[in-house]
Amino acid sequence: MTVSLCFVSLQAAGLRMPIDDRVKAYIRQMVDDGINNVAEVRRHTESYVKRDLFAGQSLPSHLNRRYFPNKRDYSNIIRAARVARMHSHVDQEQLQAKISEWQQLHPDDRFFFRP
Repeated sequence: MTVSLCFVSLQAAGLRMPIDDRVKAYIRQMVDDGINNVAEVRRHTESYVKRDLFAGQSLPSHLNRRYFPNKRDYSNIIRAARVARMHSHVDQEQLQAKISEWQQLHPDDRFFFRP
């Protein structure tokens, strides 16, 4: 009885592990590529884990959230990546350049930009 309880607790321990940084980076990369659907991201990520992270090795359990995040984890990572992309420093620099261009074309107009 103690052996089976120990096995169950070891499997359950994977539920609380933080998501692997390589998996997070891969999810962020897919969001940058325009993939925002949780099911699609999950399918690609599972393929990435099998093909790249554990090529030729035995796979961890699908209960292990470190490599196989749940739906809420995917949603949170996708949302965070989209928000980070919205507040990109590069976008602000491009907007500043555009405002400078507009100020030269329309010197009588007023533009206010707070980076």
